[in-house]
Amino acid sequence: MKQIFSLFLAVTFCLLLCDLQAQSCGVVDCKGTCGRFVDANQDGFCDNGHISQTEKTTPDHPKTTLPESGSDNKEIPSSSDTMLNNSTLDSVITSQDTIENIDCQVKTTETKKKESRYHLFPILIGVFIAYLITFILVKCHALKKITHRKIWNVILTLTFLISCLLGLLLAFFIHYNYFPTWYKDILLYHVDFGIAMTLVALFHVFWHLNYFKTIFCKVKKKK
Repeated sequence: MKQIFSLFLAVTFCLLLCDLQAQSCGVVDCKGTCGRFVDANQDGFCDNGHISQTEKTTPDHPKTTLPESGSDNKEIPSSSDTMLNNSTLDSVITSQDTIENIDCQVKTTETKKKESRYHLFPILIGVFIAYLITFILVKCHALKKITHRKIWNVILTLTFLISCLLGLLLAFFIHYNYFPTWYKDILLYHVDFGIAMTLVALFHVFWHLNYFKTIFCKVKKKK
């Protein structure tokens, strides 16, 4: 009981530290990976973090110089020249905007590719092959049936505890609106261990299928 209480105090202390760290952010040029994203000045970066480049450099419009009163050369730029300069400036600005949009699209596609997906089929196939190996060893009398069930009961307990504890940690993060950089890693491990736990739990139910049948049969008889 004392160990459980000390573990609970340690978890609450860690959560309080996470809550205090959530008030200050040290990320540079953050673009919304955190749940605390605030963009009041609409520059595309989070106001809570640090910004390395605040303003985007754009070509300035050329200044038109008027001739001095005492000068003999009264050269006034023609309307065609000013229109041509304005059109070239507009084309440069639009080309820069299109380049920035293309860069943003490329970055988003790269980040989507880099995001780790859930290992659904590798986990299912790996757990099923491992169970098949132990099942064949039991049939060949190389492994006792009780040892076979102990192994898979331990695996079921470990996957259950890891998946539940990681899910509880994710619930605290969502509640406090705090999303660290390793949030997606925890989510990935939570789902992966949950997939393994589900398949092992199905094996466990298959072992005790007669027991569950008797439960439901008793309920029907009572009705």
